[in-house]
Amino acid sequence: MKRSARFLTLLAAAAALFTGCRQEEADIDLPALKVAGADLSFDAETKKASYAADMSLTTLQLNVTANRDWSSEILWDADETPWIAVTPEKGLASDQPQRVTLTILNNAGYNRNKTVKFTIGYDYKTLAVSQTGERGEEIIGTLDNPLTVAGAVKYVKSLGADVQSSSQVFVKGKISQIADGGSFGASGTYGNATFYISDDGTTNGDQFYAYRVLYLGNRKWTSKDPDIKVGDEVILYGNVVNFRGNTPETVQGTAFVYDHNGKNEGTGGGGGSDEPVGTPEGTGTQADPYNVAAALQAVKPLTWTSNEVYDSTDEVFVKGKISRIANAGTFGESGTFGNATFYISDDGSQNGELYAYRILYLGNKKYTSGTDIKVGDEVVICGKLMNYRGNTPETVANAAYLYSLNGQGGGGTDPQPSGDVKAGGDHRRIQRGTGVPDAGV
Repeated sequence: MKRSARFLTLLAAAAALFTGCRQEEADIDLPALKVAGADLSFDAETKKASYAADMSLTTLQLNVTANRDWSSEILWDADETPWIAVTPEKGLASDQPQRVTLTILNNAGYNRNKTVKFTIGYDYKTLAVSQTGERGEEIIGTLDNPLTVAGAVKYVKSLGADVQSSSQVFVKGKISQIADGGSFGASGTYGNATFYISDDGTTNGDQFYAYRVLYLGNRKWTSKDPDIKVGDEVILYGNVVNFRGNTPETVQGTAFVYDHNGKNEGTGGGGGSDEPVGTPEGTGTQADPYNVAAALQAVKPLTWTSNEVYDSTDEVFVKGKISRIANAGTFGESGTFGNATFYISDDGSQNGELYAYRILYLGNKKYTSGTDIKVGDEVVICGKLMNYRGNTPETVANAAYLYSLNGQGGGGTDPQPSGDVKAGGDHRRIQRGTGVPDAGV
């Protein structure tokens, strides 16, 4: 079959056009950006960076190479004072490195960090800048400096989905919504409350979910306690979590209302941040045991660094009444695990409690199926005490036992404690699912 001259001419032209486009595409420079410098760490007075020993007091120079016009960006919070400056903030495309100066202000506050972003459109590079402060690492969510609701939401989201905080924090706000149709009629029935708080008491903006929290002193609500209502000012205390990645809230069984419209009863079973309830009495010896208030006073200054590194007392004797028992208030597993977990206080109430964690029975022996305990029993405990995570006065696991139960002794070791503080090791933490811990080993 013959092809016309016209067809062959068009075919040749199309081929030439295609080849030309491919060549032009090959000649195009793709976006390329390079920032010469590693992530930076500064001291409080910005005297040096981790990789630039010749840096002056407040400045550091680095090179930016970009084949497109470039710009820099630092995102600052609304209430944050800028402490890094980039000079120049932007530049033109060049095949030669461009000198950029970072200026870092001195830091009289807490440790801080920020990210500097250099971009040429689709391509970007980031530079992490961290600086120590004269005040060291900021401890967020303390009683003296509780988290706002906005701060709590931001902190919880930084933990990741379903990741619980490693310690308990204080969060301050106003009640914006209440569960169960907006009323709290079940306070005397279930003993806990579920509601939302916000910074201004409205449902606009950030809200934090208080899920099944206990009342003042870390105890159950009763029918005698005042109900809660929208607008009440509260301070929550407990572990927090970003439930399913979309709901910042308290962890059930670990949180309670620390303060309600200016009234508080301390941390109760949580312990550690308030003065002991009652008058401290006793010397901690067998003949003159501590009361619970004295035990709390002795434990309060002890430090905790990790499950392996913490301070503890020598073996001491503590006298009190059982106020709560693990496993939903029963001790049915006493013969299974051979130890007991419960709280004691001076008057048997849930105020001013010491946490008796995994202690053995009379005579420093394991519990058996015939040796249960109950709320109201008068006990003397012998063992080492610690301040777990700095907020929970308790016995050291497997280092304490019941010296007497309702006046009945069981012999065993009778140490004469000196009251000295020693470093300890090998501890634990378990999830509190019902307001009190489990009793298993």
